[in-house]
Amino acid sequence: MLPRGSRPRLARAQRFVRFGCAGILLAGVVAVWLVRSPYRSAEAVASAWVADHLLHAPVFAYSADAVIFVGRPVRLGFHITPECSSLMITLSFLLGSAFLTAFAARFRLRRILIALALAGLLAIFVNVVRVVFIVVASSAWGRGIGFGLSHEYVGSTLTVLGTAAALMVYLWLLSRDRHPVATA
Repeated sequence: MLPRGSRPRLARAQRFVRFGCAGILLAGVVAVWLVRSPYRSAEAVASAWVADHLLHAPVFAYSADAVIFVGRPVRLGFHITPECSSLMITLSFLLGSAFLTAFAARFRLRRILIALALAGLLAIFVNVVRVVFIVVASSAWGRGIGFGLSHEYVGSTLTVLGTAAALMVYLWLLSRDRHPVATA
């Protein structure tokens, strides 16, 4: 049992740590935004690597512009725009985690960070699957039907479902905390 006078100091120290971690998460938001081109390039390289193992034609990425090429000579090219990246979803999870860290003492910091990591990885994974599907479908069925259907319909559906799944994982992990932090 703590002496009576040390409880307010402990609560202040916990708030200080939480606000510091929230500041670090907000800095992460800024950092991810500042490296948005390399972020998109990394997604392009990962997607090209997976697609290269699925297609008979060579698939490679030019990482400086986040472009995926199919075939030699090149038959198809895909530019990964900011809207086609998981960047905004990842930023949303980072921002939400910063807010929860600063203002929702009910959730343990470790739980918030684990939920953030898993939801972010799931969002990135779903987006890589989406881009690979678009590349494979476009290569198989051509630019008109393959790209149109895979990008506009299947790709959009995958993005919505993947974001919903990442959000469900995030909220489920937060709600599973059996020992919430006591607030003073």
